[in-house]
Formats: sequence, structure tokens, C-alpha cells
Amino acid sequence: MQEEIIEELSVQTRRPLVMRALRRSIVRRKIANYLFDISPSASYTSEIAHHVKTTPTNVLGAIRGMESR
Repeated sequence: MQEEIIEELSVQTRRPLVMRALRRSIVRRKIANYLFDISPSASYTSEIAHHVKTTPTNVLGAIRGMESR
């Protein structure tokens, strides 16, 4: 019971950060859409980059949230 409450609070605090990140980056939005479409399957970085039409370095940077690549 206590764990469920903590987990719900954690999701609620992370949600605005995720929405802001998706709103600011077209690449992140495309990656999220692609991963949602292929869910629950996994995909390699190069395959994601091919479908999103970007480089694997940009995919890694978008997923990791790196400020500089």
C-alpha cells in the first residue's frame, strides 16, 4: 500500500519533466512515437535512427538526455 502511494507520487512528479522534454525536441518526440508503435518489442539504436531519419548519436543523446554530445 505504501509503495503504491510512493510510486504514484513519483510518476506525478516526473510527468511534467517528460512532457517538457517531448515538447522541446522533435527527435525525442519521433523516438517516443516509434517506440510506442513497436511496443512491447525492443529495437537497436541504429534501427531507431533509421526510422526516425537521424543519426545513432542523436538517438543516444535524446534517450540519455545529454546536454552535449
